[in-house]
Amino acid sequence: MSRRPPGVLYRTDIDPPASVPPTPVVARGAAHLGIDLATVRGGGVGGRVRLADLTAAAPSAGGPAAPARAVAVAEADVTGLLARQLVPGELPARVAAAVLLAADGAGLPAGLSVTVPDGGGALAAVPVPNATELSVAGLARAMAHARSEPGVPEQERTGPARSVLEGAGLVVHDDAGDGLLLELPVVEPAPALLIAIGAPRRQVVPDTAGGLALSVRWFVQLAAVSDPARLRRGPATALLRAAIAAVEDETGAGSVASPGR
Repeated sequence: MSRRPPGVLYRTDIDPPASVPPTPVVARGAAHLGIDLATVRGGGVGGRVRLADLTAAAPSAGGPAAPARAVAVAEADVTGLLARQLVPGELPARVAAAVLLAADGAGLPAGLSVTVPDGGGALAAVPVPNATELSVAGLARAMAHARSEPGVPEQERTGPARSVLEGAGLVVHDDAGDGLLLELPVVEPAPALLIAIGAPRRQVVPDTAGGLALSVRWFVQLAAVSDPARLRRGPATALLRAAIAAVEDETGAGSVASPGR
């Protein structure tokens, strides 16, 4: 123990943690963080542990760090697509269909989920059964149905849905309903690839014919959020490019997925 004058309260680095009782707030905070107060050197009077001391000690007592995520963002001109009479939900359905088709061609796991609020303020992934067998119109209906009935217990989901829920497939997140430019949500369990679609917005750009003319175009931002451990940068960006090509197709002819329901 270090020597100190009688009645003087100060501590040195060689002193052991003090036995001054913590306040109830600090005690509750330590219990919540899973920190043993006996191992924390307090910075308060007489060595009392403060909330700031808990904050400093929390990283060593916390859980594992969040897994790394790679993010790629691009912009797509959807003026031609929006000029047509679209099926409700067609834009995200075209994105999902194109990505699934490109993933199948690259030998990547096939499966689709959509994001829905889980009731606790977070987002959960709900599977879309048989997504690879549907046309764009059928996929739009299936995605809308999955969002409208998200309460199916995980243990009752079978087939491709379960592999998606375990983080092996594609999750599509559509921000159009919220009017957001782009959101990169946290979905648990994390999928191999999440494609986020922003709400369409108008933008004045120079006319492609040249000169001083301007034109008003519609754009959406798309992002690919991938797990580098399961999906490398090259395939992830290739899937994002496939999504962009699907919504920038101004003719709107044909289905991106195989013909079906």
